[in-house]
Amino acid sequence: MSGAELAWVAWSQRHAAIFGLTTDTDARMFQEWCALFTKAGFTPEELQEATEWLALHAPIGSLRSRADHLMMLRERVRGRRGEREQYEERRRHQEERLRRKERKTRSANVGGEAPVASKLSDVIKAMAQRQGISAEHTNGENGRCN
Repeated sequence: MSGAELAWVAWSQRHAAIFGLTTDTDARMFQEWCALFTKAGFTPEELQEATEWLALHAPIGSLRSRADHLMMLRERVRGRRGEREQYEERRRHQEERLRRKERKTRSANVGGEAPVASKLSDVIKAMAQRQGISAEHTNGENGRCN
């Protein structure tokens, strides 16, 4: 038996033990489920998490039939995948925002006066104009009065 097959057997035995699905019919059902889950791209690890979640959080009476188990396992795995995709999307968006901010900062600092110094000079000139001091009394390079 391969490692993947052993992982599926371990999941099916655990799920069966937790939920009392221990008949020969249940064992055959788990074999079919494992084949279907594999075709759907599910992993034994995802099913292990789903089994734990169902055991701890599924509403009482919601797992009355084997079909209920199958449906809720599928829903849980798909839901967790959606959560991971949303997390990854938020992380990618945040990284892109940081990259754009870094590029903007780098481009603002390329060539000429540093942005802070030029803004300071502009502020001092504007203040001088408001106070009636002519531009000829301020030094354009550092914004100080002559």
